[in-house]
This record gives sequence, C-alpha cells and structure tokens, in this order.
Amino acid sequence: MTEEKYLATPLDEIPNIVGKLRQHFNKNAPFSYEFRIQQLQQLQKLIEENEKEILAVCAEYFKEDARFAVGFRLFPVKYDLGLMLTNLKEYMKPKSISQPFPMNVKIKKVYSVQGVVGIIAPWNFPVSLLLRPLIGAIAAGNCVVLKPSEVTDNVARLIAKLIPKYLDPKIVQVVCGGPKETNAMINAKLDLCMFTGSTFVGKLIMKACAEHLTPVILELGGKNPVFLDDKLDLKVVAKRIMYGRLLNCGQLCLSPEYVFVSKQNVNTLISELRQVLKEFYGDKIETTQRFSHIVNTNHFRRLKKIRDYYLLNDTESKKIVIGGPNDKEFFFKDNEKERFIPPMVLSNVDFEKDAIMAEE
Repeated sequence: MTEEKYLATPLDEIPNIVGKLRQHFNKNAPFSYEFRIQQLQQLQKLIEENEKEILAVCAEYFKEDARFAVGFRLFPVKYDLGLMLTNLKEYMKPKSISQPFPMNVKIKKVYSVQGVVGIIAPWNFPVSLLLRPLIGAIAAGNCVVLKPSEVTDNVARLIAKLIPKYLDPKIVQVVCGGPKETNAMINAKLDLCMFTGSTFVGKLIMKACAEHLTPVILELGGKNPVFLDDKLDLKVVAKRIMYGRLLNCGQLCLSPEYVFVSKQNVNTLISELRQVLKEFYGDKIETTQRFSHIVNTNHFRRLKKIRDYYLLNDTESKKIVIGGPNDKEFFFKDNEKERFIPPMVLSNVDFEKDAIMAEE
C-alpha cells in the first residue's frame, strides 16, 4: 500500500483483490457452517485481544474516555457476534412456507449467498459500522471487501493490520483509500455493496453501482424528528433526547434533530433539557471525556460556521435558548485545536430558511 494523505490501496491492485475473492467463492461456496462459525470466533478474538488499541485509536479523533466509549464503539459488535454465534445454525435452516389459495401448497425457502460483498463504512462509527455488517456477511457465507473510512485514517490502518491476522484472507480483504479507491472497488463488479453515510455520497454510490446492476444496501443520514405527546413525562423525555442528540457529539445518523412540542410545554422542556446537561456533564463540558469532540478540523469549521451564524446575528441569536452568549450556565467557547463544539438548543426555527435545517 502507498502512503498519501491517508493510507490508499494502489488502484491497479483493487480489481485483483476482488477477482481473487470471487475465484475463491466460485470454487468453494457455499462455505460450511463450521467454517463460518470459526471465522466469527476469530473476529470475536480480534475484538477481545485488541479492544484497548481500538478504543485508543478512536479516541484520537473523538477525544473520549475509553471506559465510556466502549458501550457504543464495541458493545454493539460484541452483541451481534454473540447473537450470531448462538443462532447461526437456526438461521441457515430452510424455512417452510404455506402458499395461500389457489395454490394451497407448501414450499421451502432456501437462503442463497450473494458472492463478493463490499462494505463501505463511515467515519462517525468507524469500527462498529464496518464490523457489524461484516458479521452478517460472513454468517451468510459471502466473501467480503472492507473499505474503512479515510477520514479516520488511523482506524483504517489498524483495521488493515488486524484483519489479515485473524480472518482468512481468502474470504476477507481490506481496501483503504478515498473516492478513487471506492470507485475502483465498485467497478470490479461486486455482487452486493453496502454503504453507511451521507445522502450525498449514498447517491454517488448508488449511481456507480447501477452501472454494473450491483444490488445496493444504503443506510443514510437525514433529519430525525421527535414528536411529544402532552401526556409524556418531560424529565424522561429530556434525558432521552439529550442522550441521543449528544452521543458522539451528535455525529450520528439516528440522533434526534428537532422536536415538535405543544406551546404550553416548550418552556418546561427547555428547563428539563438544561437540567439534563448539568446532570450529564456538570459545568466542565469542555474538558470532560464523556462529551465527544468533532472528528476533524474540516468538520469542526463547517459546524462552527453554522454556530456563528446564530451567535453573531442579532436576529438569529434570539432563537438560542441554551448555549447563547448571555447564557451564564451553558455558553462555552468553541475550540478548534481541541475540535470542541459546545451544545446549543434553538427554538422557533424556520424549516425552510434556517441554516441548521439544511444540515444532515
């Protein structure tokens, strides 16, 4: 692999990587239950033996305490592995299905493998959103090409180092790099492509795959609303909203983005949100390692520009109900060196015109 601004697999090697996986698949598939279990156990071993190193390299980007981060960085991977190791034999069994009238016959549903699966992971959860799809792909009997995000380059380097040590290189390979390497992987004619990330990039992935009629699974970002019934306990609601919104500093496609609440409950909800911020982070949010930071400087500057739009505009600043310049409790300065962006809550946002609503 060549050294650039991020680790990149030479473009001329990528078709060969995919081609060798396909040759092995065509010659040896379907892989036995025992082989699939053995590979999943090896993946489990990879996590167990390298947990500290994995969490440490993630902390380089998100500046979080490993004791806190393990719950959302690695626990989902461990859970999925346990579930699959326990139930794979049952999952592989053919399923009997009754056809309704007028056929009135019983048929068997038999699962078949795809072939060579490409998994393209995002930067916000660079380990779990790479390895969780890998679990399913191995369990289903496929060969896999992993493409970790180039944004979290040190994570990609660690993955590229660990995967060949634990998993059979005849069924799992790693391709590192950015858009060029991703296109080369897709153009090698995968049998299935899985991508998690932004809607913008998802459209590019889908377009590239369409050229080869490659099936695509996309899990994309968006604006996630919360609708509050008047009968709800706002103390509980506030905790759930803040936990979901501030996990990974909001760098999460599932995080709640905006809230619909009746007018009579607006002030109560804002008060409860303030209490939750105190409970979660105290008065040291800029230094606590329980609050993640922004992944890199480019993304920090993008978010700072939006934040400044509200802070520095007399009209727009009136929308800030938590984290504004006159908020003695929760106004903190952003910090580019640390890539720290403090929380801010807005009210009476215009869905059509507000800058914050254009963000994914």
